[in-house]
Amino acid sequence: MEERLGQWRAAASGAAAPEELSWPDVGQLPSRLEVRARELLEGYLEVQVAMARRHGALRVLLERTAAAFRPIATPLFVDRRA
Repeated sequence: MEERLGQWRAAASGAAAPEELSWPDVGQLPSRLEVRARELLEGYLEVQVAMARRHGALRVLLERTAAAFRPIATPLFVDRRA
């Protein structure tokens, strides 16, 4: 899980996202690992926030790009035949 956290941190910084999205069944957590598990959870929450920010920035960029290519409702020519 620590390795996957590193991969997701890299993805939040612009690297490719890990291909494996499923999580292994780790079973019951031994009490001696509780502190480390909480640290990992906090790390994943940080990555989730970072990915949400990147998603929002990408959405804004795509909306601006799409707006540049939208057809204009006003005609761009004058019919002088009338």
